Amino acid sequence: MTTTSPAVALARAEWTKWTSIRQTATYGGSAVGLSVLITALLAMAMQHAHATCAAPEATCSKPPIVAPESVVTAGLLGDGTPGAGLIALMLLGAATILVEYRFGTMGSTFLVAPRRSMVVGVKAALTFVVAWVLAAVAAVTSGVVFDLLGGGAARDINPWSASILAMSVKGALVVAVASVGGVALAALLRNAIAVVTLVVMWPLVLEPLLPSFVPGSGETVAGLLPFVNARYFVGLGDAGAAIPWGPGPAGAYFTAWMAALLFAGILVTRRTTVR
Repeated sequence: MTTTSPAVALARAEWTKWTSIRQTATYGGSAVGLSVLITALLAMAMQHAHATCAAPEATCSKPPIVAPESVVTAGLLGDGTPGAGLIALMLLGAATILVEYRFGTMGSTFLVAPRRSMVVGVKAALTFVVAWVLAAVAAVTSGVVFDLLGGGAARDINPWSASILAMSVKGALVVAVASVGGVALAALLRNAIAVVTLVVMWPLVLEPLLPSFVPGSGETVAGLLPFVNARYFVGLGDAGAAIPWGPGPAGAYFTAWMAALLFAGILVTRRTTVR
């Protein structure tokens, strides 16, 4: 007779919860759908600009626009546009905890599984796997869509090339790690408004603005910001930041940030009174 480990049993229970609430489909579908939609809009805009400047009678001061390979991650991670996929999947991670607090089921979960650290850890692990799969689908699909709709602007875009596939895999990995950060923030704050605000403001507003508040050391500060390092790891440039290490260590640095947040969230969860 075989026995199921507590972690596996808890993972099965968590998956049952995920498939019984609409937030999973909402956030997961939004992550893929919005990533592809933003990429499609960029492709059509760039195709129009390229066709306009490539016309014989055109008077453009610059050559016809050709998209860089990084455009395939624009809808997922953000590249001059909001990283819709990143935000949606971070919110998916946060929802795994916030929904239980909202409906008062977290207390029952802890009664069944008294090891609270395992509960949060399983939620984080499941979130990582689901987010990575969804982000990978979004990245690869975005590349295919841009190739189909980009016309001449997509001249250098081959969604099946080694470089673009590597960028898609790395981008999906960053989003999956960030989604674990969403779990951590929810465990730390346990307030939906605060979590949503921070998830949206952190990568889109706080990090871009923070270096400007440190005169003379803005590049150094920017080089230590987690999402700047995440973009550098994927291959999206360093945004003028003085990053003191290579792409691999930058990815590890970003992961360490999210792991530290998760550890803090577990500590808070273990010491919090839950009814």
